[in-house]
Parts: sequence; C-alpha cells; structure tokens
Amino acid sequence: MKSSAPQRTRMRATAVLLSERHYSLDQIAIIYPVDRDRVSQWLEWWEAEPMAGLDDDPRSGRPPKLTRAERQEVLKITVQDPRSIKTGLKRIHQTTSQTPFSFPLLPCKGKIP
Repeated sequence: MKSSAPQRTRMRATAVLLSERHYSLDQIAIIYPVDRDRVSQWLEWWEAEPMAGLDDDPRSGRPPKLTRAERQEVLKITVQDPRSIKTGLKRIHQTTSQTPFSFPLLPCKGKIP
C-alpha cells in the first residue's frame, strides 16, 4: 500500500483510536491491509512516544546536485528574464558549471528548497 507521509501518519493515528475503542489487532490489520505485527508495532511506537511515534522516520535521499547558493542563483537568473529560456540556460551553465538539464527545475514560487 503506497501512500504519502501524512496519509501514513493518519493511518497510524486511526489505528491507535480503533485500538482504544477495543478493536483487536486482527481487525485493525484487516481495515488497513497490513500484517498484525505491523499494527502491534504502531501501537508500541505510540506508547513509547505518543505524537512523534506516529510520524515516519527521516529518510535518506540523493543529495542535491546544486548547492543552496547555486539554487538561489538559478532562481535569480530565472526570475530576471523568464521568457528568454536559451539565455537563462546558458547563464545557469556558466554560473554553476553544470548542464542545466542535469538537475530538475521544479516550480518553487520564489522559495529555495
């Protein structure tokens, strides 16, 4: 079952509530297609750390290809002349020494991720 982090947190919180309402581990495991042991683990996490126990642990990922300063510079270049794509890509390449298509340019609405 794939889901986002907020959905998984909500699912765990609901499992805790169902447990408080005297649903068995097997019943909760049927509601959420997971193993009985997984439900038991969620409840143990809740008992150990009531709110933090519901959240996912931080996940590792690929480090960004651009430094924070480079991302700020890319944003600045993009905002200066958003209609001139070729010029902007050339300036980004000159500034970062990376091929502009080697990193994703996601819409960030003026914020640096």
